[in-house]
Amino acid sequence: DGVIKRFTIDIDPAVDGTPTEAYVELFCRGTIAPNDLRRMLTAIPEVIEAGTVTGDADAIVVLRAAGVAELEQALEKVRVAGSVDHTKSSVVLSRLIQR
Repeated sequence: DGVIKRFTIDIDPAVDGTPTEAYVELFCRGTIAPNDLRRMLTAIPEVIEAGTVTGDADAIVVLRAAGVAELEQALEKVRVAGSVDHTKSSVVLSRLIQR
C-alpha cells in the first residue's frame, strides 16, 4: 500500500565509534537550491541527516563523529563548502527521545 517507506537497522553510535553528535544550523549566501545543498552535504560522510527549514537558518544538519576533535574537522568541511556563509552548532549531550 506504500505505507512502509523503508526497512532499516539502527546502529549504536557508541559501538560504531561515532558517539559525538551535533545539530548545526546552516546559513547560506544568497539562495541555494535544496538539490544543490543535498549534493554538497552528501559529500561529507559525517553528515547523517539534513533538512531545509523555515526561520533564519537555511538548513539544519546533524553531524556524528568519533569525538570533539573529529566533530570540529567535520564542521570545518561544512563551513568551507560552497555557498555556506556561517554555521551555528550545538553539541548533543544526551538524546531524550528517538522514535
